[in-house]
Amino acid sequence: MIDDPEQLRARAANMRARADRAQFPETKQGLLRIAGDYAELAKRAEQRIAWWRAKHGVSEDTVDAPPVQPASSEDRLGSETEPEGHAL
Repeated sequence: MIDDPEQLRARAANMRARADRAQFPETKQGLLRIAGDYAELAKRAEQRIAWWRAKHGVSEDTVDAPPVQPASSEDRLGSETEPEGHAL
């Protein structure tokens, strides 16, 4: 799932592990860049989830995760409370 921070962090860890085994510096550098990109995606996913929960009044204790796609046209268009640079 695109908004699953734990899955994205696992992918980042996998890329770092691959980089540790890489024989060529260019390969290692590329894999570490990809790992950093996955870590940034995880951070942004957490921000989107926090924004969605705040907007919809859902506590962090709730097991249900926000939908990957917005439920309403208002969500798709964004709002003033949406984190900057995180349009859904």
